[in-house]
Amino acid sequence: MIKFNRNSLSYKTTLIYIVMGVIIISIFNFIIWENQSDLIIENQKLVVESISQKLQKLVRSHSQELSYDKDINVYEKMAKEAVNKGIIQTVVYSEGGTVIYKQQGETLKQDYSDIELVLINRCIVRYEIENKQFLHRTDVSRSVLVLYIPSPLPGSSELVVTKFTLPLFELAKKRDEVLLICFIVALVVAALQLLMALFLSRIIISPITKLVQMTKKVSQGDLTQHITLKQEDEIGILANAYNDMVVNLDKMQKEAKGANPLSGLPGNLAIMRNIDDRLKVKAETAIIYGDLDNFKAYNDTYGLNKGDEAILHCRDVFLTGAKEDGDPSTFVGHEGGDDFVIVTSFATWENLCKKIIAEFDKGVPRFYSEEHVRQGFIDAKDRQGNAVRYPLMSLSLAVVSNHFRSAEDHRILIAWAGEMKKVVKKMPGSAYAIDKRRC
Repeated sequence: MIKFNRNSLSYKTTLIYIVMGVIIISIFNFIIWENQSDLIIENQKLVVESISQKLQKLVRSHSQELSYDKDINVYEKMAKEAVNKGIIQTVVYSEGGTVIYKQQGETLKQDYSDIELVLINRCIVRYEIENKQFLHRTDVSRSVLVLYIPSPLPGSSELVVTKFTLPLFELAKKRDEVLLICFIVALVVAALQLLMALFLSRIIISPITKLVQMTKKVSQGDLTQHITLKQEDEIGILANAYNDMVVNLDKMQKEAKGANPLSGLPGNLAIMRNIDDRLKVKAETAIIYGDLDNFKAYNDTYGLNKGDEAILHCRDVFLTGAKEDGDPSTFVGHEGGDDFVIVTSFATWENLCKKIIAEFDKGVPRFYSEEHVRQGFIDAKDRQGNAVRYPLMSLSLAVVSNHFRSAEDHRILIAWAGEMKKVVKKMPGSAYAIDKRRC
């Protein structure tokens, strides 16, 4: 058994199309039927007028031969001539509705005995008051036309009513033609609806269904799912956005695998990849390597937890600087320990350095006791166990770039950065310096 998901877009669209198709077909057929019916009625009026004139002449010509209302021979003669004019039955009634003459041979069922008298009386009234020469009735179910023609008996004030019944083959033909037209219209509209449904399915339903299926796979961790659409409409834009999302998720996942567990920033692999990507496109790039000065003495004095807080403070000032003074492509990474990296455009490096140092120095005092802040140093032991007086933490920023000399990959820039760190470390307090060597 086929199961339908009533919440699916395909089911809802199909249901709407079926309903709309029925409504549209019904409206079209109603309009056509009404229009054609009007034409048939107009044509019927012309037919009635034409036939009635001929039959009136026939009745008048034979009425003069009547000497009394029981003159059957005259009626038979009139009925025979009527057959030649296409009449299938002739019946003559008196004013009271009594049958005076009924044509022998083919007859029709008298299903309207009660109505018959009403029609006869109406025909007589219309003749006497309105001077109407005939009364007609169309029986569409049997495709016949019935004419009631009153005529006076010679030398008498009485009337007889002659009923002529003739087939309306043209009416039946027209009705069949209208039904055929309605059927053809229904087929054409249904075909157009089907074509439109297939078109919409191809440009909307199918792409969205593919996106749904791929999104489910992505949610399960498969980041290889991509969709190719040549559409330039909103669906195409959505597909491109989906592909960009998958690429970025894949990138973020790879970066997250090497991310620093403390800061959450991308680690060495992501940093190197970002530098190489910029160098490949010959973008003028500056790399800012940040290193905390006197961090080991602080860590030994205040403990690992406070040391972690100092590292997170360093992370925050790097992120703030990148957001406020970097460009949209500025990248922040964490090599580990107290070493941070910013990869940015050459045009923004100096403002970034100034911002980072200012924010870092502003926050440093909160990591020390009031006594240490007041005296400006702490007493601790160096790696050899000697007592040393260490200043408060500061930040050294070593900047290298491919602006002054070219670099093929990240390894060259890292080597330059190692040399610049030694230079900056010799500067008092928080400081920055850029490598301007050209060879």
